[in-house]
Amino acid sequence: MTHFPSPSRRRLLQAGGAFGLAAAAGSLLAPRAGAAGPAAASTTVTDLGPGLVQFSLMSGLLVGDTVYIGSRNMQPSSVIGFHLPSRTVVSRTALDAGPEPSVQALAADPTGRYLYIGVLVKADRGGPNLYRWDLKTPETPAVAIGRTEDRDIRDLTVAPDGTVYAVGGVPGKAPSLWEYDPATGAVTGRGVPDPKATLARAVAASDTTVFFGAGSVLAGGGGASKASLYAFDRKTHAFTPIVPKEMEKDPSLRELAVVDGHLVVGTSGGGGPATLARWDLDDRSPYTLLAPQAPALEI
Repeated sequence: MTHFPSPSRRRLLQAGGAFGLAAAAGSLLAPRAGAAGPAAASTTVTDLGPGLVQFSLMSGLLVGDTVYIGSRNMQPSSVIGFHLPSRTVVSRTALDAGPEPSVQALAADPTGRYLYIGVLVKADRGGPNLYRWDLKTPETPAVAIGRTEDRDIRDLTVAPDGTVYAVGGVPGKAPSLWEYDPATGAVTGRGVPDPKATLARAVAASDTTVFFGAGSVLAGGGGASKASLYAFDRKTHAFTPIVPKEMEKDPSLRELAVVDGHLVVGTSGGGGPATLARWDLDDRSPYTLLAPQAPALEI
C-alpha cells in the first residue's frame, strides 16, 4: 500500500484557485445557447474646426479700443475687429471685391461710427472698390458705396465734415484725387495734379485742404515724376504744389497725416534714407525736417 503525503493547506488553496480560474475561463469561452454575439464597437467623429486659420493682413486702423485689420490676397477679402482689452476678434465683414483682393486702405469718420474700406485687386472687373461698414451694427456686412476709376485704392482719409477722399492708381494712367460725399452718395474725380506721377500712395484732409501725395514706383525713371505733394483747396478745387525741396529726390510720397494742427509728411526713401517733415496747417511756408536719416516711414 502506497502512502502519499497529506497536502498542506497552502497547496489546497492554490489548487482551488487554479481550478476556479479554469472554470471561469471555460464559462467565458463557451458559447451561450440562444445568446447574440457582442455588439460591434462604434466610433463618433466630431469636427472641431480648423486648428489654424491664416489671416494674411494688409492694413490696420485703431478705432476706440478695437483694431480693424484688412486682409491680403484672401477670397473673400475681409476686415476683422480685434478688441484690445479682451484680445479677441469681436467682429468680421467680408467683401465681394474681385480677384486676389487686398484691403489696402482703412479710414474712420470723425464720429467713429463708419469705417471706410478701400481695395486693390490684381485685375479690374469693373466692380466697386470703396466700401463702408457701420461699426454700430458690426453684424451687418459692409456695403459697397462706390468706385474710383483708378482701379486700386492705396489710401483713404475722412475730412472733419465726413467727406471721404481716396487716392491710388492703375497702370498706364496718372492718379486722380477722388471724393465721396456721404450726403449724396456721389464719387467724384477732382483732377490729376501730377500728370507724370504713376501712383498716389498718401492723402490727408483738413477742414479746408486735401493733401495729395504721389510719385513713381520706378524711382522717376522713364520720364515719371519723383515725390510730389499738392494742396487741394476744397472750395476752389485748385491744386498747388508744396513738396519740400529736400524730398524732391525721393521716389514717392509715402505717408501723410494731419495731427494737432500740423501736416506730417513722409517719403518712401527708395534706395536712400527717407525724409520726414512737419509744418503748421495755417502757415505752410516754413517747415521742419524731423528725420532726414530715417528708414522708410509708416505714419
